[in-house]
Amino acid sequence: MEVGVKERIADAMYDICCKKDPGKVTVKDIVTHCNVSRQIFYYYYQDIYDVIAYILERDINKAVYEESIQMENPLQSSMHFVGFIMDKVGLINKGLESKLRADVEKTLLSTFQKYMRLLVEKNVEDIPMKNSDIAFIADFLACGLMGEVLKNCIHKEINVEVFCNQLMLLVHARLEQFKK
Repeated sequence: MEVGVKERIADAMYDICCKKDPGKVTVKDIVTHCNVSRQIFYYYYQDIYDVIAYILERDINKAVYEESIQMENPLQSSMHFVGFIMDKVGLINKGLESKLRADVEKTLLSTFQKYMRLLVEKNVEDIPMKNSDIAFIADFLACGLMGEVLKNCIHKEINVEVFCNQLMLLVHARLEQFKK
């Protein structure tokens, strides 16, 4: 299946960001890399920040729905998901430094909420819980995950395996309270 122009532009941005500081990428770099005109670029995107937001939403959703949540082992699933997010720190930082900060934060939080809800639901099959309790736990954990990701974007000091083990302990501790 042929990749559409919008995808080619996004892929070009990502390829360039793997080799170059995202803050130094220009529209010229992108259009040259994917062999399209500036007019075509601006037909699909308002600016570089718009491309970043698109990449983050597309790729993070893919990590959640097509990869991480399909894994049987919750620890491996969370390690895959968090590792995937950490691989995008450069793009996330660039998005957070832009006029799209609110959009990037909203995309991240929404994705984390969806992921945590699916993760919690996978772990509560034998626990009688109300949907409102599941949603609350998932939202609480998503906000914590968001905070840790944002902290990592600034300090770059997260150990994915240790973090995910701690996350699983927290998920199981919260859920165990409902068994009583």
